[in-house]
Amino acid sequence: MRALALIAVFAPAIAQAQPANRPTAAQVLANVELTYKRPQHLTARFDQTVTYAAIGQTKKTAGRLYASKPAQMRWDYLRDKAPKGLDRSFIFNGTTLWVIDTTNLQVLQHTQAGNNLPAAIAFFTGAGSLTTQFNVGFPTAPTHLVPGATVLQLTPKQPSAQYSQLYLVIDPSSWRVAKTIMIDSSGNTNTFEFSAIDMKTAIKPTVFQFSPSSLPNYRVITAPTAPATTNPTPAPTPPSPPVRTKRTLPGRPGPTTTP
Repeated sequence: MRALALIAVFAPAIAQAQPANRPTAAQVLANVELTYKRPQHLTARFDQTVTYAAIGQTKKTAGRLYASKPAQMRWDYLRDKAPKGLDRSFIFNGTTLWVIDTTNLQVLQHTQAGNNLPAAIAFFTGAGSLTTQFNVGFPTAPTHLVPGATVLQLTPKQPSAQYSQLYLVIDPSSWRVAKTIMIDSSGNTNTFEFSAIDMKTAIKPTVFQFSPSSLPNYRVITAPTAPATTNPTPAPTPPSPPVRTKRTLPGRPGPTTTP
Protein backbone atom coordinates (compact mmCIF):
# COMPACT_ATOMS: atom_id res chain seq x y z
CA MET A 1 0.00 0.00 0.00
CA ARG A 2 3.92 5.77 0.10
CA ALA A 3 8.86 1.42 4.72
CA LEU A 4 12.71 2.52 10.02
CA ALA A 5 14.58 4.76 12.35
CA LEU A 6 17.03 7.71 12.22
CA ILE A 7 16.98 10.34 9.51
CA ALA A 8 20.53 10.77 8.31
CA VAL A 9 22.66 11.36 5.25
CA PHE A 10 24.05 7.97 4.33
CA ALA A 11 27.22 8.11 2.24
CA PRO A 12 28.30 5.17 0.07
CA ALA A 13 31.06 3.05 1.57
CA ILE A 14 33.54 0.52 0.26
CA ALA A 15 32.89 -3.05 1.36
CA GLN A 16 35.00 -4.06 4.31
CA ALA A 17 35.88 -7.45 5.70
CA GLN A 18 33.28 -8.77 8.11
CA PRO A 19 34.01 -10.62 11.35
CA ALA A 20 33.70 -14.38 11.30
CA ASN A 21 30.74 -14.30 13.69
CA ARG A 22 28.71 -12.02 11.45
CA PRO A 23 25.06 -13.16 11.42
CA THR A 24 23.64 -14.43 8.18
CA ALA A 25 21.22 -12.31 6.17
CA ALA A 26 18.37 -14.61 7.22
CA GLN A 27 19.30 -14.15 10.89
CA VAL A 28 19.40 -10.37 10.51
CA LEU A 29 15.97 -10.34 8.88
CA ALA A 30 14.59 -12.61 11.61
CA ASN A 31 15.86 -10.15 14.25
CA VAL A 32 14.28 -7.23 12.39
CA GLU A 33 10.91 -8.94 12.06
CA LEU A 34 10.96 -9.94 15.74
CA THR A 35 11.59 -6.30 16.66
CA TYR A 36 8.43 -5.23 14.85
CA LYS A 37 6.32 -8.11 16.14
CA ARG A 38 6.76 -7.10 19.80
CA PRO A 39 5.19 -3.62 20.02
CA GLN A 40 1.49 -3.00 19.58
CA HIS A 41 1.98 0.48 18.15
CA LEU A 42 4.49 2.35 16.00
CA THR A 43 4.80 6.01 15.07
CA ALA A 44 7.63 7.64 13.14
CA ARG A 45 8.52 10.57 10.94
CA PHE A 46 9.38 9.68 7.35
CA ASP A 47 11.23 11.46 4.58
CA GLN A 48 10.57 10.07 1.12
CA THR A 49 12.60 10.62 -2.04
CA VAL A 50 11.29 9.31 -5.37
CA THR A 51 13.67 9.48 -8.34
CA TYR A 52 12.31 8.93 -11.85
CA ALA A 53 15.11 7.43 -13.94
CA ALA A 54 13.77 8.26 -17.42
CA ILE A 55 13.50 12.00 -16.82
CA GLY A 56 16.06 12.43 -14.05
CA GLN A 57 13.49 14.10 -11.80
CA THR A 58 13.42 13.79 -8.00
CA LYS A 59 10.46 14.43 -5.72
CA LYS A 60 10.84 14.77 -1.95
CA THR A 61 8.05 14.54 0.60
CA ALA A 62 7.77 14.07 4.35
CA GLY A 63 5.19 13.10 6.91
CA ARG A 64 4.27 10.73 9.72
CA LEU A 65 3.58 7.00 9.85
CA TYR A 66 1.20 5.33 12.33
CA ALA A 67 0.82 1.55 12.64
CA SER A 68 -1.08 -0.68 15.07
CA LYS A 69 -1.71 -4.39 15.31
CA PRO A 70 -3.20 -6.36 13.77
CA ALA A 71 -3.22 -4.49 10.42
CA GLN A 72 -3.90 -0.79 10.74
CA MET A 73 -1.73 1.87 9.13
CA ARG A 74 -1.78 5.56 8.34
CA TRP A 75 0.62 7.66 6.26
CA ASP A 76 0.14 11.44 6.52
CA TYR A 77 2.00 13.49 3.91
CA LEU A 78 2.70 17.10 4.86
CA ARG A 79 2.26 19.96 2.39
CA ASP A 80 5.63 21.57 1.68
CA LYS A 81 4.22 25.00 0.81
CA ALA A 82 1.51 27.35 2.00
CA PRO A 83 -1.03 26.73 3.31
CA LYS A 84 0.69 24.32 5.68
CA GLY A 85 -1.10 21.13 6.70
CA LEU A 86 -1.76 17.71 5.24
CA ASP A 87 -1.39 17.19 1.52
CA ARG A 88 -2.42 13.54 1.32
CA SER A 89 -3.31 10.74 3.74
CA PHE A 90 -3.41 6.96 3.33
CA ILE A 91 -5.61 5.46 6.04
CA PHE A 92 -6.04 1.69 6.30
CA ASN A 93 -8.39 0.41 9.03
CA GLY A 94 -7.87 -3.29 8.39
CA THR A 95 -10.46 -3.67 5.63
CA THR A 96 -10.59 -0.38 3.70
CA LEU A 97 -7.86 1.88 2.38
CA TRP A 98 -8.81 5.55 2.11
CA VAL A 99 -6.61 7.87 0.03
CA ILE A 100 -7.45 11.47 0.90
CA ASP A 101 -6.15 14.05 -1.58
CA THR A 102 -6.56 17.60 -0.25
CA THR A 103 -5.11 19.19 -3.39
CA ASN A 104 -7.74 17.77 -5.73
CA LEU A 105 -10.55 17.48 -3.17
CA GLN A 106 -11.09 13.78 -3.67
CA VAL A 107 -11.15 10.53 -1.70
CA LEU A 108 -10.30 7.14 -3.17
CA GLN A 109 -11.79 4.09 -1.47
CA HIS A 110 -10.15 0.66 -1.83
CA THR A 111 -11.40 -2.48 -0.13
CA GLN A 112 -8.62 -4.81 0.97
CA ALA A 113 -8.54 -7.56 3.58
CA GLY A 114 -5.80 -6.94 6.14
CA ASN A 115 -4.46 -10.49 5.98
CA ASN A 116 -3.89 -10.06 2.23
CA LEU A 117 -1.55 -7.07 2.57
CA PRO A 118 1.85 -7.53 0.92
CA ALA A 119 4.51 -8.73 3.33
CA ALA A 120 6.63 -5.63 2.65
CA ILE A 121 3.81 -3.51 4.07
CA ALA A 122 2.41 -5.87 6.69
CA PHE A 123 5.72 -6.32 8.51
CA PHE A 124 5.47 -2.76 9.86
CA THR A 125 2.61 -4.01 12.03
CA GLY A 126 4.47 -7.20 12.92
CA ALA A 127 2.40 -9.33 10.57
CA GLY A 128 3.64 -11.84 8.02
CA SER A 129 7.20 -12.44 6.94
CA LEU A 130 9.23 -10.84 4.17
CA THR A 131 10.68 -14.25 3.30
CA THR A 132 7.30 -15.21 1.82
CA GLN A 133 7.84 -12.77 -1.05
CA PHE A 134 11.58 -12.13 -1.10
CA ASN A 135 14.92 -13.92 -1.20
CA VAL A 136 17.28 -12.23 1.25
CA GLY A 137 21.03 -11.62 1.08
CA PHE A 138 23.74 -8.99 1.53
CA PRO A 139 24.42 -6.49 -1.28
CA THR A 140 27.77 -6.48 -3.05
CA ALA A 141 27.47 -3.06 -4.71
CA PRO A 142 29.30 -0.32 -2.73
CA THR A 143 26.46 2.13 -3.42
CA HIS A 144 24.20 0.14 -1.13
CA LEU A 145 26.63 -0.26 1.76
CA VAL A 146 26.24 2.12 4.71
CA PRO A 147 28.84 2.83 7.41
CA GLY A 148 27.78 1.46 10.78
CA ALA A 149 24.63 -0.18 9.43
CA THR A 150 23.66 -3.61 8.17
CA VAL A 151 22.10 -3.63 4.71
CA LEU A 152 19.88 -6.41 3.39
CA GLN A 153 19.10 -6.92 -0.27
CA LEU A 154 15.68 -8.47 -0.91
CA THR A 155 14.94 -9.87 -4.35
CA PRO A 156 11.31 -10.67 -5.20
CA LYS A 157 10.59 -14.34 -5.77
CA GLN A 158 8.01 -13.45 -8.42
CA PRO A 159 9.00 -10.90 -11.12
CA SER A 160 7.08 -7.64 -11.00
CA ALA A 161 7.12 -4.46 -13.07
CA GLN A 162 6.66 -2.45 -9.88
CA TYR A 163 9.87 -3.51 -8.16
CA SER A 164 13.08 -5.37 -8.85
CA GLN A 165 15.04 -4.87 -5.60
CA LEU A 166 14.31 -3.82 -2.04
CA TYR A 167 17.09 -2.75 0.34
CA LEU A 168 16.70 -2.43 4.10
CA VAL A 169 19.24 -0.30 5.98
CA ILE A 170 19.23 -1.60 9.55
CA ASP A 171 20.57 -0.21 12.81
CA PRO A 172 22.26 -3.32 14.30
CA SER A 173 22.04 -1.91 17.84
CA SER A 174 18.22 -1.96 17.79
CA TRP A 175 17.36 -4.09 14.71
CA ARG A 176 15.19 -1.25 13.48
CA VAL A 177 15.03 -0.35 9.81
CA ALA A 178 16.52 3.09 9.30
CA LYS A 179 15.95 3.30 5.57
CA THR A 180 14.24 1.44 2.75
CA ILE A 181 15.24 1.66 -0.91
CA MET A 182 12.87 0.22 -3.50
CA ILE A 183 13.92 0.03 -7.16
CA ASP A 184 11.34 -0.86 -9.80
CA SER A 185 11.89 -2.54 -13.16
CA SER A 186 12.28 0.84 -14.90
CA GLY A 187 15.05 1.94 -12.55
CA ASN A 188 12.91 4.38 -10.57
CA THR A 189 13.95 4.59 -6.92
CA ASN A 190 11.63 5.08 -3.94
CA THR A 191 13.53 5.78 -0.72
CA PHE A 192 12.17 6.21 2.80
CA GLU A 193 14.17 7.37 5.82
CA PHE A 194 12.56 7.15 9.27
CA SER A 195 13.24 9.03 12.48
CA ALA A 196 11.69 9.73 15.89
CA ILE A 197 10.40 6.18 16.17
CA ASP A 198 8.06 5.49 19.09
CA MET A 199 7.07 1.89 19.80
CA LYS A 200 5.64 2.51 23.27
CA THR A 201 2.96 5.20 23.08
CA ALA A 202 -0.51 3.87 22.32
CA ILE A 203 -2.27 5.25 19.25
CA LYS A 204 -5.93 6.19 19.53
CA PRO A 205 -8.24 4.00 17.40
CA THR A 206 -9.71 7.12 15.78
CA VAL A 207 -6.43 7.66 13.94
CA PHE A 208 -7.35 4.76 11.64
CA GLN A 209 -11.00 5.74 11.21
CA PHE A 210 -12.40 7.84 8.41
CA SER A 211 -15.83 8.71 7.05
CA PRO A 212 -16.39 10.53 3.74
CA SER A 213 -19.16 12.50 5.46
CA SER A 214 -16.44 14.38 7.35
CA LEU A 215 -15.41 15.94 4.00
CA PRO A 216 -18.72 16.76 2.28
CA ASN A 217 -17.04 18.84 -0.45
CA TYR A 218 -14.81 15.98 -1.59
CA ARG A 219 -15.54 13.67 -4.50
CA VAL A 220 -15.49 10.00 -3.45
CA ILE A 221 -14.16 7.47 -5.95
CA THR A 222 -14.54 3.74 -5.35
CA ALA A 223 -11.52 2.03 -6.85
CA PRO A 224 -11.35 -1.65 -7.84
CA THR A 225 -9.44 -3.84 -5.42
CA ALA A 226 -6.14 -5.02 -6.88
CA PRO A 227 -4.50 -8.27 -5.78
CA ALA A 228 -2.21 -7.63 -2.80
CA THR A 229 0.83 -9.02 -4.60
CA THR A 230 0.69 -6.28 -7.24
CA ASN A 231 1.82 -3.53 -4.90
CA PRO A 232 4.42 -4.85 -2.45
CA THR A 233 6.06 -1.48 -1.82
CA PRO A 234 7.23 -0.46 1.67
CA ALA A 235 4.73 2.35 1.65
CA PRO A 236 2.34 4.14 -0.69
CA THR A 237 4.06 6.20 -3.39
CA PRO A 238 2.25 9.45 -4.20
CA PRO A 239 0.93 9.25 -7.77
CA SER A 240 1.46 12.06 -10.26
CA PRO A 241 -1.25 14.64 -9.49
CA PRO A 242 -4.03 15.18 -12.03
CA VAL A 243 -4.74 18.60 -13.55
CA ARG A 244 -5.58 20.98 -10.76
CA THR A 245 -8.86 22.84 -10.68
CA LYS A 246 -9.98 25.92 -8.80
CA ARG A 247 -10.58 25.00 -5.20
CA THR A 248 -11.27 26.29 -1.75
CA LEU A 249 -8.88 25.52 1.05
CA PRO A 250 -10.05 22.36 2.81
CA GLY A 251 -9.74 21.59 6.45
CA ARG A 252 -7.45 18.94 7.82
CA PRO A 253 -8.74 15.56 6.58
CA GLY A 254 -9.80 12.94 9.05
CA PRO A 255 -8.78 12.41 12.67
CA THR A 256 -5.12 12.68 13.58
CA THR A 257 -3.00 12.44 16.67
CA THR A 258 0.21 14.11 17.78
CA PRO A 259 2.57 11.36 18.87
